[in-house]
Amino acid sequence: MPFLQELLHKIEVGGGKRYFRISFALLVVVVGVGLYNLRAYRNMGTQEAMDAAQLARNIAQGKGYSTLFIRPLSIYLVKKRYRERESVPAVGSFPDLAQLRGMHPDLANPPVYPMVLAGLLKVLHLDYAITTSKPFWSSGGRFWRYKPDFMIALFNQLLFLVAVTVVFFLARRLFDAKVAWLGSGLMLGTELFWRFSVSGLSTMLLLLVFLGLVWCVVLLEEEAREPKRGPWGILILAALSGAVVSLGGLTRYSFGWLIIPLLVFQILFGGRRRVVVAMITLAAFIAVMAPWVARNYYVSGKPFGTATYAVLETTILYPENRLERSLEPDFSRIYVMAFWLKLNTNLRQILTSELPRLGGSWITGFFLVGLLIGFRKLALTRLRYFL
Repeated sequence: MPFLQELLHKIEVGGGKRYFRISFALLVVVVGVGLYNLRAYRNMGTQEAMDAAQLARNIAQGKGYSTLFIRPLSIYLVKKRYRERESVPAVGSFPDLAQLRGMHPDLANPPVYPMVLAGLLKVLHLDYAITTSKPFWSSGGRFWRYKPDFMIALFNQLLFLVAVTVVFFLARRLFDAKVAWLGSGLMLGTELFWRFSVSGLSTMLLLLVFLGLVWCVVLLEEEAREPKRGPWGILILAALSGAVVSLGGLTRYSFGWLIIPLLVFQILFGGRRRVVVAMITLAAFIAVMAPWVARNYYVSGKPFGTATYAVLETTILYPENRLERSLEPDFSRIYVMAFWLKLNTNLRQILTSELPRLGGSWITGFFLVGLLIGFRKLALTRLRYFL
């Protein structure tokens, strides 16, 4: 009994009260994750998620960066590049121009997310066979959940919880503890993030990379305003920010465009050595991206494989997914109006469907407002420094 009384006293009065609250919060999160998965998990429902998962499985099984999802456009690029790189085959020989007799190289997916998933599958030693007898994975003698896909979803939910933690510490650094608890709580309660966490897409990993970039930008701005890490501190942060952008670009190619606003920010707020800081950032970005671009160019003759032609997809030239299904695409008839019509259509869709759906979630709205307030405070702080 004395032990129990001392334990209760420590929880109610002593420092154990803090640990009790943290433990209770973690318990609520774990129970919430379990209930959400039981209620909302429906295996992978998108082509992109399944493509990344099968690519990760091939990597984990030692088959290299190869795919079982072979696109006709990929066949065209590999065959064309082989003819440019190799000499004319001898008479009577039948070379594998498109690399179809073995494993076909993947030219559609950037490497970071499949490699991360491959490491996960390798560590877990999962059984890829479908079961209809084990509970939870089957229901009524029928297939219900695929174990590797479910473990990938759990991994993405772990990334989401890590992102929430990063938001907490970032908000506490920029504001105070109350804003940190509010911001992380609102993010944790946003259903849209939970939906992406079980989708199998690279969204959660990309979100974590983006938060890492924000943290690098905050540290770089503070170092330019009040140097604390010596003469090399701001240069190391510049190189790190460039590497983080390239890491995001190798997770999803479009993320690489953030290098432009990052360089603009560094030129405006990089202090006396702003030009050197921007050059180091760009050099780090190119150094990390270059090996993958070189690989794609060697295999397909294009820096980003089939993704190089993504701007042509869903235009009047190649509606829907016709481009990926083209074994002999004609790129000689390309005009600017097609891209203008695509831009107009995408903007109309964003304004009529995506923004109302995003605005319908008051939690997401509060989260976006908090981000805007944070960047406003950062900008005003820097403006006062200049004045």
